[in-house]
Amino acid sequence: MRNFKRDQFTICYALFQKDSATDKYGNRIGGYTEPTKLKISLSAAKGDSNYNVFGKDTDYDREMVTTDTNCPIDEYSRLWIGVDTSETHNYVVTKVAVSKREKRYAIKEYKG
Repeated sequence: MRNFKRDQFTICYALFQKDSATDKYGNRIGGYTEPTKLKISLSAAKGDSNYNVFGKDTDYDREMVTTDTNCPIDEYSRLWIGVDTSETHNYVVTKVAVSKREKRYAIKEYKG
């Protein structure tokens, strides 16, 4: 998947941030940042099984690609694709593959 600007979609993402507070079991709890807009290349559907950078066991519906290797999105991020951020997020990141020139994200539709 190439990363031409004309092929990019505007999505929103929220990052998970651990808080200093703890739950009743002593685990640190946290929340999500406010949604942030991002232009990124987005596949129409899952990629070909012959070229699977995420492995055979990764369950995902679509793929996102960016040449910004400093993109902060990770496996704990929530995504809004084609919906308003006032609604519940509709995708989550299941896996990240980083190379020298790009970051690829396997994303799964969230039906929570």
